Amino acid sequence: MLGSAISQVRVAKRDSFPFSPIRGVDMLKPGVEGEKDFKACYNKALHLISLRSHFTRELEAKLLQREFSSEDVARTLEQLADKGFLDEQDTARQFVAARRRRLGEVGIRLIQELRKRGADGDLAAQVVGELDQEGDLERARSAVERLRARGSDDDRIARRLSRKGFNKGDILRALNT
Repeated sequence: MLGSAISQVRVAKRDSFPFSPIRGVDMLKPGVEGEKDFKACYNKALHLISLRSHFTRELEAKLLQREFSSEDVARTLEQLADKGFLDEQDTARQFVAARRRRLGEVGIRLIQELRKRGADGDLAAQVVGELDQEGDLERARSAVERLRARGSDDDRIARRLSRKGFNKGDILRALNT
């Protein structure tokens, strides 16, 4: 009984945002009826980008999924871009760094994931191209050592490294060391 009351309070606090989730940015307060939907959309977008960076198309899809009108979403995205809150290149770099660190993904896999999130194909290729390619071979070698220690055969190791996005040359070099 007490647990459900606490969860209701948490939900109420999370949905009402009496303060801005981004320091130094004022939340828009509802006013005129026509502006009410736009302000709700804008405030929701601020909340979403305060949790993590979003690509413009990704944020647009999330706002439209929450049934905000396309006009309100477009206006919101325009204002956020004007204020510098939507930076595609920085978002791509953050995403790539996190995926490399957390999941060990490289190369083509990162490009695919960036495109799925809404990044432009050229931007995805550029950001992934900036990565240390020599480090990929070392990552592949350490993965081969770790997987061989667990008893995996070379075919299984090659398939796993391929799914992570390693190129065939790095996989072969890592397996032959």
